[in-house]
Amino acid sequence: MKHKAEHIAMKLNRSMLFLFELKRGRERNKILQKIDRMGSKNDFRDEMVGRAYQVYQKRFKTPMLNELVVFFLKNTEDFEFCKLTSVPKKYRTQHRAYDSMFDELEKVDLLRHTLRVFLIACEKNRDIPDGVAEEVALLALTHDFGKCPRIRDLTFSRADDPHNHVSAKYVSLIMEQRGYSNNFINLFYKTLFDHHGSEKESPPKDFHIEALNECDFLARKQEEKEVMKRKFINTGIAQ
Repeated sequence: MKHKAEHIAMKLNRSMLFLFELKRGRERNKILQKIDRMGSKNDFRDEMVGRAYQVYQKRFKTPMLNELVVFFLKNTEDFEFCKLTSVPKKYRTQHRAYDSMFDELEKVDLLRHTLRVFLIACEKNRDIPDGVAEEVALLALTHDFGKCPRIRDLTFSRADDPHNHVSAKYVSLIMEQRGYSNNFINLFYKTLFDHHGSEKESPPKDFHIEALNECDFLARKQEEKEVMKRKFINTGIAQ
């Protein structure tokens, strides 16, 4: 009798889980359709975003990833990256290199940091084929998307999921929805997922990962200089 009750309970739990996942899948599809409509035109509302897109257009004369760049740039507006910090406290362990300046860097919003890394990527890597350089630019644009709460919700991510894992899930989801090849999707997923490494291991030796991390590093160095300059001005040292 006990085993029968456990069996029935297990079947009910499975049925409930199936219905829950089905509902979540429908909700996600609705959201993705809405996002797809939002990101279909390059009529940017934010002046900084528009300027970043112009730099991208000038850098890549025959772009292969324009559709995705426009889409993800629109995401930065629609998800209000300007209201989010680029170094949330929950990810402090992933920003140990900047620990002494964390409180100041926390004031750098996610939009400014994202565009800075993207612009650096657009300007660098001129000694490699444009197709590869454009891939690095798109990685730079999307590498911190997992820091956005709405994107975390959209990908059904857990609270303790590293932001780079969330970024990888979201970007691959959008690419899959738009019909890109599995090899192409896997390149972006693996690069975004692995580019921070783990607490015990450094990131894998890979060109795309190293190129992305260099752009991110240079962006943070620029932000550090700006932070130090503001601190000097505020304390009167620069006068």
